[in-house]
Amino acid sequence: MNNTLPNLKFSPSLRVIHSLMALCILFELITGLIMALDLTPYFSQILAFHRPVGILLFGLIFLRIIVRFATKNPLLPVETPVDQKIAAYSMQIALYFLMLGMPLSGWLMTSAGGYPVRIWGDFILPGLVAKNASLHTVFAGWHLWLAVALAVLIVLHIMAAFYHKHILRDDIYQRMF
Repeated sequence: MNNTLPNLKFSPSLRVIHSLMALCILFELITGLIMALDLTPYFSQILAFHRPVGILLFGLIFLRIIVRFATKNPLLPVETPVDQKIAAYSMQIALYFLMLGMPLSGWLMTSAGGYPVRIWGDFILPGLVAKNASLHTVFAGWHLWLAVALAVLIVLHIMAAFYHKHILRDDIYQRMF
């Protein structure tokens, strides 16, 4: 498959946001796993970085959506099988949903736990819900399962990129790099 479309790549700004978000999400998944498994005596120090990076990601996903709709995006090649197109677009929608849901569920969980969502220094976000132990448990469960789903989809996303680059040897991989 050889994509000869003139608009082969996503915009440079979208590619930068993609890379920045990928690094932040990797950081969040690793620090979240470390905290969830209680693998460190530095829980509060890690959390002090985990929360602001999560809020940064929350802002970046909105910026990403704006840039995505404001710029011309490459189409999949015409010869791409319908099932692959459906899989690609479904994966994108699911990733966007999870990238919105993860920080939102964390913010809700933190609010329901009665904890401040401290970004840096004295800058604290307002709570989204009142302190409520039952809701904290519910939102913590959501946060966990959204993280698992996001990790699984990221692995599938990376596998698809490698499949296109190394097996199919098509130009799809180059759209973001």
